[in-house]
Parts: sequence; structure tokens; C-alpha cells
Amino acid sequence: MLFPGTAKAIKEIKEDTGATLGAITNGRGNPKAMPSLTNFFDFCISGEDQDVFPYQKPHPYIFQKALERAGAEKASSLDWIHVGDCLINDIQAAKDVGAKTIWFDDPQHYGDSAFTTKSQAEQSERAQRKAAIKGLYVDLAISSISD
Repeated sequence: MLFPGTAKAIKEIKEDTGATLGAITNGRGNPKAMPSLTNFFDFCISGEDQDVFPYQKPHPYIFQKALERAGAEKASSLDWIHVGDCLINDIQAAKDVGAKTIWFDDPQHYGDSAFTTKSQAEQSERAQRKAAIKGLYVDLAISSISD
């Protein structure tokens, strides 16, 4: 399932910039297998790939393997951007290996749930950690694909 406008936005980025586009996932989702996206992605890397497992996001290894697949010898040799929806697994992890970061902060889909098993203290600690990460690691925040 894609957010509305995703295919159009990816198509425009690819056509307007000619950038190498890759997807990094901890699961099995592969945009190259999606008819609306297949022509725009150059590669997909999964934390379940044989040459990556057991290193999933937020481990730096999965990002380093993605950069290799993009043709970069090391992160510092490339100006690269990581777009993600998780402050810890995507944004902090990518920033730690040299990316510029765009946080997809869509409270409609990723807001904190009113139903949780976390204690008040755990919820408070999580909110403080998110605020700290947001302040230090987010280069740009967007709340919709059209942003």
C-alpha cells in the first residue's frame, strides 16, 4: 500500500534529478516489485537479504550496504538523503552514517496511539527521546508526500 501521491512524487524526483533511488527496508517490501514504482528505483535492500542479515535498521551496516549498491565507496564520498518515518530506525541511524535526513511525520498514520501498554514513565521517556532526536537529527520534516 502506498500513500496517496507517492508514485507521482518518486517519478518527479527521478525524472527531475536523475538521482539514484534506493529503498532500505527491514522487511520484504520491494518497490521494484510494484508496477507503479518499478521504473524509478535503482535498487532495494532489505535487512533480510543474505548479505545484510542480521543487520537491520538502525544498524549502520544496512545503510553502508545500500551506499555500496548505489555505487559509493563510503558515505562521505556522496551527498545523499534518507527519507524515513521512524525517528530512531531511519532518521537517527541515517544521520549517524552521513545522510541528510527528511522525516516523514504523518500523525494520521504514525501518531502515538491512545492504546498502549507503556507506563506513563515509558511514554514520557519516549516523548523526550523523540524530541531530542528531532532536534539533533532531522534536517527537514514533512507531513505529506506532496511536501
